[in-house]
Amino acid sequence: MRDALWSRQGRRCANPYCDSENLRKVDLQLDHRIPRIRGGDDGVLNRIGLCANCNARKGAKAWGRFLDEERAKLPHERV
Repeated sequence: MRDALWSRQGRRCANPYCDSENLRKVDLQLDHRIPRIRGGDDGVLNRIGLCANCNARKGAKAWGRFLDEERAKLPHERV
């Protein structure tokens, strides 16, 4: 599964707000979009590959909540 995720994600962390590039396959950590503790399964559609930093920050959060928090950290453009 690691090989498939690594290729599908373009050798990057699944977090679109992460600046890691050319992530080594051995450094890709497998995680769940919906954590198992919250009813998620180990199926391929529920799996994502994250760098160690993003995986640690995500913890047991659902994928959508984690992305919302990551987006909120971005500098806001003033109009």
